[in-house]
Amino acid sequence: MKKFMSALLCFLLLGQSVPLQAAAASKVLLLYSADSEEDMAQVRILDSLLGHFAGDIAVVSDEAFTPQTAAGYTHVFYAGLKRRKLPPAAAAYLNSFSGPLLAMGYNTEQLQRFSFVTIGEDINASGIFPPDAKQPLPIVHADGEASSYALFQTSAAPSASVILYANRLEDGQPVPILLQDGQSYYFASDKIDNPYGQVLGEAMFPLFKTKPASGHNAYLRLEDIRPGSDPAVLRQIADYLKDEHIPYIMSVIPVNMDTGQHMADVPELVDVLQYMQKNGGSIVLHGYSHQYRPDEKTGEGFEFWDVLRNSPIFQEADLNSKRKTRADFADEAAYKAYIQAGRTFEENYIRKRIEHGVQELTVHKLYPLAFEAPHYTMSQTGYQVASEYFSTYVGRVQISDETWTHSYVPSYETRPSFLHGMRLLPETIGFYDMAMVQEGKDPIRDMLSHAKEQAQFSDSYIAGFYHPALGVAHLRVLIKELKKVPHLHWIDLQKQPNTVKIPNLKIHTDANGIHVQDDTPLSVYKVKEMLGHAQSDTLLVILWISGTAVLLFLLNIGYLIWKRKEQLHG
Repeated sequence: MKKFMSALLCFLLLGQSVPLQAAAASKVLLLYSADSEEDMAQVRILDSLLGHFAGDIAVVSDEAFTPQTAAGYTHVFYAGLKRRKLPPAAAAYLNSFSGPLLAMGYNTEQLQRFSFVTIGEDINASGIFPPDAKQPLPIVHADGEASSYALFQTSAAPSASVILYANRLEDGQPVPILLQDGQSYYFASDKIDNPYGQVLGEAMFPLFKTKPASGHNAYLRLEDIRPGSDPAVLRQIADYLKDEHIPYIMSVIPVNMDTGQHMADVPELVDVLQYMQKNGGSIVLHGYSHQYRPDEKTGEGFEFWDVLRNSPIFQEADLNSKRKTRADFADEAAYKAYIQAGRTFEENYIRKRIEHGVQELTVHKLYPLAFEAPHYTMSQTGYQVASEYFSTYVGRVQISDETWTHSYVPSYETRPSFLHGMRLLPETIGFYDMAMVQEGKDPIRDMLSHAKEQAQFSDSYIAGFYHPALGVAHLRVLIKELKKVPHLHWIDLQKQPNTVKIPNLKIHTDANGIHVQDDTPLSVYKVKEMLGHAQSDTLLVILWISGTAVLLFLLNIGYLIWKRKEQLHG
């Protein structure tokens, strides 16, 4: 597949009259036609791909578009996810835009600039390939089954270039799916889940005149560290990674609701985490308690998503009222008021948990540098709230507000507009899954298969996670195999620009490491921390008090003797 991606980039470069260079300050308009949350998930995937190339992305529906706000865009992308007549203003703008414009899906027959492509019926395909590739990229789901995502049968005018073909499933015949005519590009599908998204992302490098970096960034994340985690095992893992000169990420949960323990209750764990932080480990806040409902276990629960109702957190966990729909209300205004009340509750709930989590860690001199939602589940409102505190998000992103099961991860680092300025460090190769072991499968082999796939894409991350409770033995094997991937660069979050802010506290990192500005007053966390130290150092305190008492007693005896001598000589 490396040859596949090389062939794709080489073919794309042939049509470039301007040498590839670092992308200038690109300003992107992502215009869409959609009428469902399922459609919006595809918009967010496209947003995720674009965020690698542009920091200024406007996501606008065709119905909300106005020419008055359309000045200054360098690139335009149109996602036609529903068949409908384009508003005249949107159609006129798309036809007249002089820069690169990539369209996908429906409605391009309404645009003169796309007359070079004729769209027919839906087809299924078995692989994707550029004209010069000898082997196609298979189209499969994560479970290895053939993808059922439909592509559109297309035919191209003589003036057009075909950038990508697909093998039609029924007969293996090549069908154009990514075509170009001048500054106009067309992708023949209304779905861009991977692998389509990965291939489309690769095609964007020359479109943005961006040169890919050499090599691949990588990270290992030690997952679900919390009060109750074994400090001895963590220290063993820390020493191993230190000896291997591999920086790593620690996903830390400050509170264990199963045992009722906070960080102040586990001083030995705090000591080890401080050691890890000083020797290559970077802390990520992984929720506050990693659970929402009382019957959910810490580390297993969905803290920022109501998985029972498959909805955002709209109410207290002990309330059993069902999530209401539009049909439960007499009018639209009442329904909107209900939704707004739920979102207000959700915002306050997330803020409280994030602020408490950061406070509880920093009082122990443990400094979170990024955020990771438990199970990668969080609503769009949740991402907006998280962005008020963190500049960096780690993992994968939920792209639907209707179900937690629709998530996405691009191959490369990105700043999609729906993360409101946060950069996403993608987790791309999965984790050491004990369920696979129980089925007689090898999870390391599975992770390496994903790593091999990711290594074919430009600027890709090779990143996964490991539960330290499994011990160091499996980790040694995993690291040994990952180090065989060519041109791997292990990222160190402590040396990258990150910012974390809560009231009265700011943490930021740069090439010189971690910097903390802490103006927080005495809080319950600081009191507990002091009490925790008092409990763990009881013997030291007793010795200090006893020693002080003995010293004062001796000084008093000395004073009395001196005073007695003064009186005898007086």
